Parts: sequence; C-alpha cells; structure tokens
Amino acid sequence: MVEVYRGLYSDVLVVRSLLESSGIQCIVKSHAAFGVHTFAVNGLAEAWILVHENDAEKALMLLSHTDEVKSG
Repeated sequence: MVEVYRGLYSDVLVVRSLLESSGIQCIVKSHAAFGVHTFAVNGLAEAWILVHENDAEKALMLLSHTDEVKSG
C-alpha cells in the first residue's frame, strides 16, 4: 500500500470519495478514534489515504488534476 494523501480527516473523506468514484479502492488510516474523540489535539485530526501500488500513479494524477482545477 502507498500513501497518496495526508490531511485533516474531513478533507480525507472528500478525497476518498473522489478516488473511490474513479474506481480506486483505498484505506483511510489515522491515530485518532473519531467516533470517540469529538475534538482534535496535536495532529490527531490528521488522517491519510493508502491505495494499492498499482493504483498509486492514477490516484496521484487524479489528485494533482483536482489541485489544478481548485487553484486555477
């Protein structure tokens, strides 16, 4: 598995949706238990997305294109 995105948990959920709608299976990882903790301290709100190595290039390309659209 390869990490393709890291950010706030709320952003990670949006990115996961984008990847999955493009046919890329992914896993969301975090050190926090979001169902238990209602607040974030010292980076606990951070999460990351892992995809299979075979999908990493496609995922990164999709995410870079999304960044171009947001900034342009």
